[in-house]
Amino acid sequence: MKLRLILVIAALLVFGGAYAQTDNKSAKKEKKTSKVGSFLKKTVEASTGLNVSDEVYITMENKRQKDNIDLGFVGCYGDSKTGEVYMVITAKMKIDQKKVYVNTVSAVTSKGKVYNTGDNYSNVDVEYAKNIPVEVNMSARPLLNVPESVTQLEDVKVRVQVGGDHDYYHFHNVPIQWDVKPE
Repeated sequence: MKLRLILVIAALLVFGGAYAQTDNKSAKKEKKTSKVGSFLKKTVEASTGLNVSDEVYITMENKRQKDNIDLGFVGCYGDSKTGEVYMVITAKMKIDQKKVYVNTVSAVTSKGKVYNTGDNYSNVDVEYAKNIPVEVNMSARPLLNVPESVTQLEDVKVRVQVGGDHDYYHFHNVPIQWDVKPE
């Protein structure tokens, strides 16, 4: 009985040690990757002055427009004197449609502070050619009263209307470039 117990414990130690080593190797690999990522992050932050915590990515709220349009991120710009912040994006239509309406709705910081466009309900009209990305400057509908201390918006909600249907796109981890004009 003691011999069986000792064999079971030994087997658990051997298999547990092998499993732990496998996990430890993958953890070391992840650690190495994160060191490279943090080095690149520091390099980008030092050269541009931007706080880069993550890459900007886009999600759709309802996915109704996924077959109609693709959006891309170009930049987010702020005026420290007025506190106005706006985005420049690209819109690429996948269908034949003469006009698209785009407008910023709101933004949220990592601390939960919400900024919106106030009573400005204007749309940005986009005329385009199918399958060609068109740059959309959304300065006509900026977020208001954003302090210069905000360097990144965790979520920017943008309303897009194609034809009679609309959807909301979310831009995540958006860095703000203060007092810089887009090219």
